[in-house]
Amino acid sequence: MWIWKEPAPAKEYYFGIDSSEGVGADNSCIQVIEVESKEQVAEFYSNVITPYEFAQVIYELAILYNNALLIIEEMSAGLSVINTLQNELYYDNFYYANPDSKNPRVGIKTTVANRPLILTSFQTAILQKSIKMNSIRLLQEMKCFEYNSTTKKPKAQKGKHDDANMALSMCLYVMGTLNKNQPAGFDGKKTTNINILVA
Repeated sequence: MWIWKEPAPAKEYYFGIDSSEGVGADNSCIQVIEVESKEQVAEFYSNVITPYEFAQVIYELAILYNNALLIIEEMSAGLSVINTLQNELYYDNFYYANPDSKNPRVGIKTTVANRPLILTSFQTAILQKSIKMNSIRLLQEMKCFEYNSTTKKPKAQKGKHDDANMALSMCLYVMGTLNKNQPAGFDGKKTTNINILVA
């Protein structure tokens, strides 16, 4: 667990969460982002933690970071993590992919349709220099992330991992989705009403 900044009062935090089975292969990763500054303030990364234990880590960390919004990939081990958080730990601040439906679903499912959009959110943040990254692990993954001509999609090189990349990408994608109805230039800060006098 790496922490660059402790939680600050009144600050809002999002967690991008990519889960694994904890068998020494892919990593379970949490990217903790402070919403206003878009700074990476903490990171958890492990390939041996079980989904049940991972849910407990997420819970403790989310409570610490002001009841953070959890953005969890809703696939394989992620389903187990969501179940534990909801039904055993009773956490209640999740991103819902379809909040207006009769049966809202916790988490985000990475599909052929939305994966390019998710990755583009990360690419755009880098090009616009709108995100501050502090993790060496994340930078190492970025160096090994490339377009695969066989699968026709960007992914980690053979034998490498992209779990930190995907966790952060999902977080940035959701941040953009939740703010898409805000006016251009909106930075998340509260504004005050200004009275305009017309002669």
